[in-house]
Amino acid sequence: MSDVYVEYAAQLPAALAQARPGTRIHLQVATPMSPITFSGDFVLNASGTPDCPITISAVYPGTVTLSGSNFSASCLTLNGASHVIVRDIKLAQPIGVGGCGIALFGSSFNLVENVEFFSLSNAVVITDSDSNIFRKCNFSNINGESVRTVGKSVNNIITKCIFGESLAGPAVLFDVFSSKNRFVESTVKGEFITASYWVQVLGNDNIIARNSFKNVDDKKLTCAIHSFGSQNVFKANNFDLDNNYIYCIEESDSDRVCASNKEVNSAGLTKGRIDQSC
Repeated sequence: MSDVYVEYAAQLPAALAQARPGTRIHLQVATPMSPITFSGDFVLNASGTPDCPITISAVYPGTVTLSGSNFSASCLTLNGASHVIVRDIKLAQPIGVGGCGIALFGSSFNLVENVEFFSLSNAVVITDSDSNIFRKCNFSNINGESVRTVGKSVNNIITKCIFGESLAGPAVLFDVFSSKNRFVESTVKGEFITASYWVQVLGNDNIIARNSFKNVDDKKLTCAIHSFGSQNVFKANNFDLDNNYIYCIEESDSDRVCASNKEVNSAGLTKGRIDQSC
């Protein structure tokens, strides 16, 4: 194990370039009362191992914000990186700049935990990546999708996250070639600006379960969950849509909408068949 302490944005690219299994990169501020923003192009190409992951974290949780240096940049990119832990930081772009929070390309077995995403075009983009976990993250002021899988992204998990105010796109979008992903035990409660759906599922064999959906002030909502895929499962979710004219779930013919879902203040769980066995 090796510990690397980073006090300035200019030091972080070198720390990422030199990272090896077991490297722990500590983003440091003088005191918990002196938050700082690191701006730059921050890319990790290295991987850890299951026993010796690479870790990127703030010494004082929530005191360090990573920000991309231009419109197209991500605040942080994991490029072919596996067994990496990112925790206790914030990811944001300056107002009017846009950009992505964290982008994963061909990356696997990573954990992103207790990260706050705000003022972003898209918060999380997962491309051709598998078995990553996003846990206890918070999302607000996102102009596009908060979490989106792209390409053949499989077995990714979004859990125990909070999707709050001013989210323009769906909280979660599983793209057409993405499968076996899970969105579980999270809360969607914010004011959505333009989203017709809170969750959109275009791929197959995904699971949406044990989430809480609360409509605060979304007048454009068509339904909470919309699926074009197949063999997806929706179970044990709680819905309060505050609109008696719309259904909670619009599923495809081969999806399963379980009786364990609960709803109030809507037209019903679905226009289709409810599976009483789950």
